[in-house]
Amino acid sequence: MRKTVFICICVVFFGLSGCAALPQKPIDDQSAAIGISLQIDRLLSSMVGYLKPDTVLFVKLDEGSDSYLQRNIIQSNYSKDKNIYLLNAAPGRYVAVAAIYGSGNHSVKSKEYITYFSHDLIKNTETAVSAGTMAFMGDYIIDMSIGLSNADEAQLFYNKLTDPFSSSTLMPALRMMTGNFPFSRGALLEANMDNKAKEEFINSTKINLKESGWEAMIKEDK
Repeated sequence: MRKTVFICICVVFFGLSGCAALPQKPIDDQSAAIGISLQIDRLLSSMVGYLKPDTVLFVKLDEGSDSYLQRNIIQSNYSKDKNIYLLNAAPGRYVAVAAIYGSGNHSVKSKEYITYFSHDLIKNTETAVSAGTMAFMGDYIIDMSIGLSNADEAQLFYNKLTDPFSSSTLMPALRMMTGNFPFSRGALLEANMDNKAKEEFINSTKINLKESGWEAMIKEDK
């Protein structure tokens, strides 16, 4: 089995980064990809619109395992509008565990924020992809709640994996003083995986990944 490609463009305070400016080309005709459509509902969304993350953290599930708490995090490597992609993924089962968004200026000085998905939301995103295909995880609207005070086991697990200061007793006080609350909880508000959502994803992906080498796999979306 081919190793999954990890893409790290720059470092932010999460130790993670935004997506590449251009989509990767398929490594070969057995290359696989995953796509998810994602928006985040927040306070005043009815006035200012949904947040559209530019990065999603995926986890490739161990073969034969039913646990969604796993350490092999893989970040997406391309995004456009509300569609976020993991291109050149290794075949297997995947879930989405978190979304990152921010100022759009990916540098060490830019503020970025991360929403950790609840266990139920993670379970809902589980998708299998085989070699030579592109899998669609679905079209989601996520309900965001600031902070991790009522986080479930999955949210705390992935926070600990991605936040180097998660075990610090000083960070909550520091964030309170600076007004910087980069973490939030995400719960499922709406999920669409019907033919209409799939067709919308395929049509937009044909535009997003035009002339990138993924055209044949987009047409054969499973």
